[in-house]
Amino acid sequence: MKWLQLSDEQRKSSINQTALVTGLKEKAIEKDWWVTVVLRALFQGKYKDHILFKGGTSLSKCFNLIERFSEDIDLVLKRDLLGYDGTLSKGEIKKLRKAAADFASNELYTSLHTELVNLGVPHHLVTIELKSEKEKQSPNDPQIIFVRYPSLYPPVTYIADEVRIELSARSLIDPYTSCSISSILSGVIDPAVLAESIFDVPAVEPRRTFLEKIFLMHEEFQMANKEQDSFRKSRHFYDLEKMMDLPFAVNAIQDTALYQTIVDHRQHYNSLSGIDYSLHKRSSIQIVPPK
Repeated sequence: MKWLQLSDEQRKSSINQTALVTGLKEKAIEKDWWVTVVLRALFQGKYKDHILFKGGTSLSKCFNLIERFSEDIDLVLKRDLLGYDGTLSKGEIKKLRKAAADFASNELYTSLHTELVNLGVPHHLVTIELKSEKEKQSPNDPQIIFVRYPSLYPPVTYIADEVRIELSARSLIDPYTSCSISSILSGVIDPAVLAESIFDVPAVEPRRTFLEKIFLMHEEFQMANKEQDSFRKSRHFYDLEKMMDLPFAVNAIQDTALYQTIVDHRQHYNSLSGIDYSLHKRSSIQIVPPK
């Protein structure tokens, strides 16, 4: 990591220059660099062939479909790595969740630390932590890992100085594709200063992410007693608005096989109490808040 070898002032200068060119906040540019480094570490490690990149951050980092800053890394773990394949029973799903949480807490945690050091991130510079017990981390998936880094800038409430990694083994695998990843800094700063190469990662296709976000919002509004997270919902609405008129999104709605596959998978592997999955039909899907 040649950029880390620069002085704090030199690194701030490169971030400030990038902010002037892109119009982005300095804290966001800095965090994007760390998100990129963590992604590189994850997808060059020993489990690189067993994980997929998914979620809102993949929409911005891989496909340039949204303009909001996305800072979390959502991962799919291919469950055959843990010895689970085919359609699972409810009992097997419960065991899978525990096995995936153990994997994230041990094997993935260790691999991530090793690869960050291999990339030239000094082991004392960042801390890698599991969600603390006081935050009621579940013994099941999804398990959360935090990579905390020292920021060059004062704290702000809306951009934490950490990269949050969330891994689940209950997600669908297909469809996914390969995409290229680079940092925002690398698009502005002299390559000789950064010495960073573009790298590829396997990522869930946007058409699937689009449908999953629709179903997520539909389910949220069915759970009338659930505490509402307006900020979280606004992010999903933004993402849907950005994608809804694009050809792949229109085609996704019309793709009966993909549509039903996702609904069936959600009902079997991520079933939520109080949700009537028969209402996931195109004719009854509802993503507007009830009156």
